Amino acid sequence: MEANDISVELKVYESGHLRAFADVTLRTSVGEVTLKGYHVVANKTGDGSFVGAPSERYTNKAGEIKNKRIVEAGRAAERKIAEAVLEAYRKAIGK
Repeated sequence: MEANDISVELKVYESGHLRAFADVTLRTSVGEVTLKGYHVVANKTGDGSFVGAPSERYTNKAGEIKNKRIVEAGRAAERKIAEAVLEAYRKAIGK
């Protein structure tokens, strides 16, 4: 997957550690696939940001609130997606 095979639609939304939401479109040989719900989160130490994959929140039988990833990808694909999202975020905030 090349960087030009990925496009990112980003919405900056700064609240707590959350910095932005992103929808990622992957162009493949069979057409485009859009993955909605990526998010940029600031590290707790404040020295960087990371990209969180789309997930859904649920309450388990013990009453605990849990998050379950709804998008899985290989390591190389995850890395390329995260790089594209962080690049779009940095451009949006002027860094």
